Amino acid sequence: MSQSFSAAAGSFVSLPQYILEHWQPLILPPAPFPQVLTASLSALVISEANSWYPGSALFKILTSLSFLLGGFAQLQSLSQTTSTSSPNSPSSLTYHLISVSKHIYTLLTSPPSYHASQFGAAHFLLVGLLFSLIGDILLIPPRSSYLAYHPRKTTRPKPTSPRIASSDTSNLGNRFRLGMLFFALAHSAYIFSFLSRPFSPDSTSATPLQWGPFLTTFGSLMYIASLLGLFSSTSSPVTPSSTEPRPHAPAHRSTFTLHIPPSMRWMVIAYTIVICSMVATAAATDAGQQRTLGAVMFAISDIFVARDVFGGGVAGWMWRAGGWTLYFGGQMVLAGCVA
Repeated sequence: MSQSFSAAAGSFVSLPQYILEHWQPLILPPAPFPQVLTASLSALVISEANSWYPGSALFKILTSLSFLLGGFAQLQSLSQTTSTSSPNSPSSLTYHLISVSKHIYTLLTSPPSYHASQFGAAHFLLVGLLFSLIGDILLIPPRSSYLAYHPRKTTRPKPTSPRIASSDTSNLGNRFRLGMLFFALAHSAYIFSFLSRPFSPDSTSATPLQWGPFLTTFGSLMYIASLLGLFSSTSSPVTPSSTEPRPHAPAHRSTFTLHIPPSMRWMVIAYTIVICSMVATAAATDAGQQRTLGAVMFAISDIFVARDVFGGGVAGWMWRAGGWTLYFGGQMVLAGCVA
């Protein structure tokens, strides 16, 4: 028994060593885009903490642009490395913006065979980053809705209803649904990118999908999603005057007390399936760990969004700051996978 214990202890001790030996350093887009993302994200959090709507909207867009432009700059940087151009190319923001503009023009004007043979995986990943930017813009609420759910301590009480009610067909509800659609398209683009080429400096050929890791990861994530209540819905709207559903209309609650409107239940389920598939595909095709890390960070950030949008009240700016840190950080990690 002592030998078994010693063997188990030895295996446990060797785990950190195994991780250190096999962990590959993260590859982020070139400067200044990671730095711009950090600065704009900090400004976004400060604006949110002070309920400053112009700053929240502006800095959210700027933070999203940082990972998108960072993805294009990463591809441009790799192209320079493999070309005959000088390795000491300038890294100023102006230089990268000009390079990004030229590469966008190339992607839009080159024949489809060029995309498939030269920039297939990178192209899909960049499209996913672009769809994410559009989704971020769509999820910026109108000013009136923002102020209603960002009460100042001396002006209005804290709301107790979810942001998207059961009967919500307002501009806010429609923008949120459209934003979910673009994020689902972004996840789909990431899936195509992951299946096109492995992210590994030593490999250029596509790695077949490993069904074992895929099914294990997908099943685990779907089970976690069910525990969080993402497959249930509230049968009646929850209003500020009544935080409990009507007695004759039973509601399904989760650990996070989500109130998912019946009209959005199947959309939420479909989105959950897509994002779980994206994370599972990343894990089943990753030659290292970077794309898996970025995908997992993205998925966890969506839990913060679900709690904030479908929760029984305002989650608070600190909760949103945590979700944004995971989301924007994950997107920058994925932008570093452009190859």
